Amino acid sequence: MHTHHHPKLLAIGNSFSRNATEYLPCFAQSQGRQVTLGHAALGGWSLEKHWTFAQKYEAAPNDPEGKPYTLAATDGQRQPASLKQMLLSQGWDIVTLQQHSWISHEVATYQPFVSLLAEYVRRHAPQAVLWMHETWAYRADHPLFRKGLTQERMYQGLHHAYATVAAQIGAQQIIPVGTAFQDARQDPRWQLEVEQGFDPQAMTYPQVPRQVHMLCTGWHWNQKQSPPCLAYDGKHCAPAGKYLGTLVWHQMLFGDFADQPFVPPELSPDDAAVLQDIARRTMQGRLEPHRHGCHGSALATVNAFTDS
Repeated sequence: MHTHHHPKLLAIGNSFSRNATEYLPCFAQSQGRQVTLGHAALGGWSLEKHWTFAQKYEAAPNDPEGKPYTLAATDGQRQPASLKQMLLSQGWDIVTLQQHSWISHEVATYQPFVSLLAEYVRRHAPQAVLWMHETWAYRADHPLFRKGLTQERMYQGLHHAYATVAAQIGAQQIIPVGTAFQDARQDPRWQLEVEQGFDPQAMTYPQVPRQVHMLCTGWHWNQKQSPPCLAYDGKHCAPAGKYLGTLVWHQMLFGDFADQPFVPPELSPDDAAVLQDIARRTMQGRLEPHRHGCHGSALATVNAFTDS
């Protein structure tokens, strides 16, 4: 846990770091706290890609290609920025790293990029501590799982990868969002139910197949197309997933939250209460041993290298 009253946090990531922190400023505010959140984040970006573009900037600082992120200038205008410029733009207290979700369960994809980025962060933001953001496994009905991979295996792989890599780079903490998602999915109060056997062609806007307790979006209408079409997204967060992510990030930053915290309008108070309980249990490591092992072990791993 970080004890700064008003931490400044830069997330080097992608849509998953944005998803998991979307409600964080509002949630912190509901607790009388503040957080400054910066994003060096682009959709689908891997550790390798962040490193590649940091190097483009080093090679040619005037080449716009080396400035893929955006930074709010003092006049409120947004301007292109390199990773170095992002790191130098504030006195960040915490910088987070994460892998692209699609390859998150493959530990071999992290190196050498995660070590190179860690060194880069420490060079340009030496005052900041480095955390890893453990991303989540996809929804159980995601097409990725047709090829022998399962949600549980994806979780096991990414959980192992983040712990391994965090130790390698001496990250102070792991933000266990992926573990919280997996705990929720094994909680009898949060079982995913998706309507079976519906015909996507027969659905008319704004009808969607019945789906409850989803952390990831699932079936939705893609409004970017005209006319809108029924689409499936088993990766990105539904409001419940965003909320669960925020609850974990908030506890990492500030410890527990008081009663009556912020609940987004898209969530029912009952659902929010279940997610609050799950997030607290994940952080306390007090859940019954799951088939993925008691994850007191996850917290033990973190504590083992907190002081290094």
